[in-house]
Amino acid sequence: MSWREREQRRSSPRKPGYDYSRPGYYFVTARLRPNMEDVAEIRDGVAFLTSNGRIVDWCWHDLSNHYGTIELDAFVVMPDHIHGIIRVIDPSHIYPCCTGHPNLSEIVRALKTSSSRRMNNLHGTRGMSIWAPSFHDSIISSDDHLRVTRNYIRNNPARWNR
Repeated sequence: MSWREREQRRSSPRKPGYDYSRPGYYFVTARLRPNMEDVAEIRDGVAFLTSNGRIVDWCWHDLSNHYGTIELDAFVVMPDHIHGIIRVIDPSHIYPCCTGHPNLSEIVRALKTSSSRRMNNLHGTRGMSIWAPSFHDSIISSDDHLRVTRNYIRNNPARWNR
């Protein structure tokens, strides 16, 4: 069975019935598809970004320019995956007339799409699939959980062992 078939057979990693456009903090992990070129190299516990890694980093930081109801928190590019924290803000605090805002899947899809397009343009590989089809998320439920998650992301390169 191919990795794509395994990914498609997996049950959804989303919490059933949860509204992922709801204000709060979310920890996300997205993986590159197998056999992709690494987007970072870990040396002495520090992540050094490749040209593709710099694209991913730029696209992550650009998300808040497209979604006015999010704040980006801790983030790290690892050789074959990324970790980040996204805070969804109640849009009524920013735009009193508005109630709708993007959900977490839409935000992660935008990151994957924009970074894939830029990487494919760089390498002349139009339409090549870069990212695994799904992503993992965790709803951050407390200030302590947020602190622990930030530390996990910050220290991830030092724990890297492939």
